Amino acid sequence: MSKTLGQRLDDLNIEVGTAITIDWQQVRIQAAIAAMDIVKGAYNIHNDVERFVHHSVKIADALIDELKGGEE
Repeated sequence: MSKTLGQRLDDLNIEVGTAITIDWQQVRIQAAIAAMDIVKGAYNIHNDVERFVHHSVKIADALIDELKGGEE
């Protein structure tokens, strides 16, 4: 059974104020996978794979931009 985004974030178990280095590429991959769970009902995946994947990645990128707070 796949985990929800909230469960995946809970798995990180990071305390507030803890100094960490974030692997944004890994975050992007995990966010895109989670987004796929959300958007899969909006597409006929067999006929619209490219749009399905594109929108999942766009959602992940938007989430990362928000988490970074506009920082690079």
